[in-house]
Amino acid sequence: MKHITLFENWNTQIQPSVASDRPLRKLSELGINRLFKDERYEYELFPRFRRLQLQHDEFEKKPNLAQWFIMMQNSDAEFYTLVQTGALGQPDVRELFRDLTRRRASKMKKYNLS
Repeated sequence: MKHITLFENWNTQIQPSVASDRPLRKLSELGINRLFKDERYEYELFPRFRRLQLQHDEFEKKPNLAQWFIMMQNSDAEFYTLVQTGALGQPDVRELFRDLTRRRASKMKKYNLS
């Protein structure tokens, strides 16, 4: 139950105006084409958002991909902009979520997020 309270507090207290003002996209609405492939992912996309791991680590029960996707749109202007402009595809977001939640691919394990 504590994770629900944290999520509700996050939406209602920390980001009250942002959560209600922004039109949020669902993960299923993102294109299936991956824009940040290979080195672009490693050197452009991943470094831009490694700071988001701290937000994920604060939750006692970790959000799933869909919950995380909505929270990141609410809390991070840069992430929101990339989502709204279509600069992120589903594979980009899925890989970013995996890497930031410590389910990383071997090529990304060389990066220390702490």
